[in-house]
Amino acid sequence: QQRSGAAEATPALFASRILKYGGFGALFLMLPVIALVSYSAMALLPLLWVVKGLQIPVNATDYSIQNTARHVLWLPMSQEVTFKGKPTVDSLFMRAGDGMAALTVLVGVRLASPSRTFFAWNIVLVSAWLLTAVQVVRGVKDAIGVHGRGMSLVRSGNRPRESLQYPDAGSVIASLTLVESR
Repeated sequence: QQRSGAAEATPALFASRILKYGGFGALFLMLPVIALVSYSAMALLPLLWVVKGLQIPVNATDYSIQNTARHVLWLPMSQEVTFKGKPTVDSLFMRAGDGMAALTVLVGVRLASPSRTFFAWNIVLVSAWLLTAVQVVRGVKDAIGVHGRGMSLVRSGNRPRESLQYPDAGSVIASLTLVESR
């Protein structure tokens, strides 16, 4: 599958602008919000052309914006934590999420639920995802001590100015250096 130069450049341009002007929260919450709006519209009007048309922005945002947000989430971590934790998250937890998505489709097909019911169930799942994403954004802001825009994270090797507890399942210690955005 070939991609054009514009298709390669678009995620970088949009993601960087969203991160710069909206902050990490805007970047990280964009996909759940788009998915919630899309699935709500699909539940109201479950026609094939509507579903196809609304699934395109969800998939495009997942590929470009959400992929960037997942990588930005690792920026405040030390190199050791990143090299040990990121492969585990990228392989084990991402595949577990894919498996749960497949299981949701399987259950929906086996129960032969009407499309409106299936989309309603997706709305419930996306709402839970959005609430979880909001908690992650709050945790990141609390961990780095930033409650607004205009700050960016810069990893400073082994000489951090500040060491904070990062709010994740393993309570990993992250080394951060805060630098004002230019």
